[in-house]
Amino acid sequence: MREEEKGILNNIKSVYGNLTTLEKEIADFFLNGPDIKDFSAQNVAAHLFISTPSLTRFAQKCGYSGYRQFLFDFQKKRVWKEEKSDEMNGYIFHMLSVYQSLLDETKHLFYEKKIKQLCSLFASCNRVYLYGIGSSGLVATEMQIRLMRLGLNVYSITDGHMMEMNSVIVNQECVVVGLSISGKTEEVLRSLKAAKMAGATTVLITSLRSKRFGSFCDEVIEVATTDNLAGGKIISVDTGHKELLHSYTLDILEKTRNQKDDFVKEEGQEE
Repeated sequence: MREEEKGILNNIKSVYGNLTTLEKEIADFFLNGPDIKDFSAQNVAAHLFISTPSLTRFAQKCGYSGYRQFLFDFQKKRVWKEEKSDEMNGYIFHMLSVYQSLLDETKHLFYEKKIKQLCSLFASCNRVYLYGIGSSGLVATEMQIRLMRLGLNVYSITDGHMMEMNSVIVNQECVVVGLSISGKTEEVLRSLKAAKMAGATTVLITSLRSKRFGSFCDEVIEVATTDNLAGGKIISVDTGHKELLHSYTLDILEKTRNQKDDFVKEEGQEE
């Protein structure tokens, strides 16, 4: 997928929860692979029985200046999918194209500076707590294993009651990371708020964009998801989380390698 084709589906999905009922109908239309050929504002509006200004407002909520700019990106992605579908058919193409979209959108969302800052937080704090429930809990557990093997003091907590009890021992020397694809897992959000009140550094990893997270999260890391794609429920929704985990692991490994090289140099100079 070319650079300019990245991110459009994720732009729609990340704001989906903040859209009006009418705007969600427009989002579903584009996410589910519309079968019309004329995507002019007038034709799409007539097809959906809406007004053309509604398309403009929808495009602006997705981060575009207007419907024309949105359509420019969408049609490029549509051309790519049609070219690839000539090479393979059926569920295999659907599965591979969805995973490819996830990987491309994850790369589009990554901010290397922010990842490095978080890795520095992990390395410098006393304890790291990872909160997640369900499939996000599985990622939290995998993250704990990876980071513990790198020498970090990390604990994953995947039960809501345990999160509440753990809030008693969280303090300013801790980093608390909440994982919630939907951004609506109440146990995780409630525990992040408690951690923030206790003075801990709080981080939320989610696919939902919401200004309210800023009141109790020091950092919000956005990841790609398939949740609103057609057939997305049969695709692993934690691919974005896992790609982020790979990035953390590689960055911490690089820091560890550099520290080891510095130590060897210092030992050599003393000899």
